[in-house]
Amino acid sequence: MWRTIAGGLFGMSVAWLPHSQAEVIRIPDIVDWYTREASVPIALESKDGGVLSLATKAFETHGYYRLAPADEAQYILSLELLGADAVEVRIRPGSSDRDQDQVRRRVTVDECWKEAVLRAGDFAVTQTSGLPGYFAGKLAFVGERTGNKEIFTSDLFFQKVQQVTSDGADSLLPRWSPDGRQLLYTGYFKSGFPDVFLLDVWTGERRSFAAYKGTNTGACFDPSGSRVAMILSPNGNPELYIADANGGSLKRLARTRGIESSPSWAPDGQRLVVTSDGIGKPQLYEITVDGGRLQRLPTEISGYCAEPVWNPLYPNLIAFTAAEGRRFQVALYDAQQRKSRFLTQCPEDCLEPRWIHDGRHLLYTQRTGKSKQLFIIDTETGKATPLHSTSFGPASQCDFVYIP
Repeated sequence: MWRTIAGGLFGMSVAWLPHSQAEVIRIPDIVDWYTREASVPIALESKDGGVLSLATKAFETHGYYRLAPADEAQYILSLELLGADAVEVRIRPGSSDRDQDQVRRRVTVDECWKEAVLRAGDFAVTQTSGLPGYFAGKLAFVGERTGNKEIFTSDLFFQKVQQVTSDGADSLLPRWSPDGRQLLYTGYFKSGFPDVFLLDVWTGERRSFAAYKGTNTGACFDPSGSRVAMILSPNGNPELYIADANGGSLKRLARTRGIESSPSWAPDGQRLVVTSDGIGKPQLYEITVDGGRLQRLPTEISGYCAEPVWNPLYPNLIAFTAAEGRRFQVALYDAQQRKSRFLTQCPEDCLEPRWIHDGRHLLYTQRTGKSKQLFIIDTETGKATPLHSTSFGPASQCDFVYIP
């Protein structure tokens, strides 16, 4: 069962289910997603060692590509540092391509050369794959470097990390607004109970967003930024509510006997997926913004399914955390096929998935004992890459936003 504190779910984390209680339903013929080959060999060139190192680190996370020597590459990407904040990228076909005269180039300018490199890489990704680039995205996550759980923001590769709360009490579950200016998070600092706060990361201003009696947690913006879903328990049972972007016009979507947690919006903003233990163990349920009954999703992969997150581009795909044996792994549910598969097959716990905006890559937390490390995984190839070293300290519960 889930541990509850003050009438609500503490931290909304799968960590509170003892492994011995995790009932697992296995599915046959699970594919080993780590054995697939990346499809496009590329070569990177730069006269600047720092530029080349950062670009290499970025492209190594992308499962669509495989780094190769220039004479084996389908594309050759040349990056030239033009100043403190500008980088030129040139994309030319590899030696085997007949159209050697076709060269695409762009100069990217950003706050510093590192961000310009990542923007240049995103341009190259779109030009060579048709996929949205994600290298210049931003993270929000829970870090424990100070001994407390505080909210941090960072670029995707931990080049520039900033601590944005210093509450000396648990700050959890940060969620970006679509414009990347605001963060919703659950904090315990003011009352000792979980309340939802809204933080303007540009100005540092913070205000209480939801502080009702009982639990206030799990808040997340809809794709338009005009509504917020969250879990509240003013009547004693944690249930799913929505409000406008200012916290007003509060509406409960369903009344159940179970404990709801971890809401996530569909790309169209008309549906939500949520975890509920209404049948005695956590499973995934869908509900419309008009309210009504929770409809269980037939994931059929585990007796413990939690922390769902809806794909931002493909509404048939929902990633989630599932128990497998004595561990937790990230899984993927396809509503069209009504089937699920595991994305991770790690000896450690893999949990807390969050989609990147390209609809292909996921972020997740890998947990080993007290160590918590953020990873990125390509759902097409299964290629998983850590985003930071363990020397940074525990990092978990991340969220991602990309501002063009």
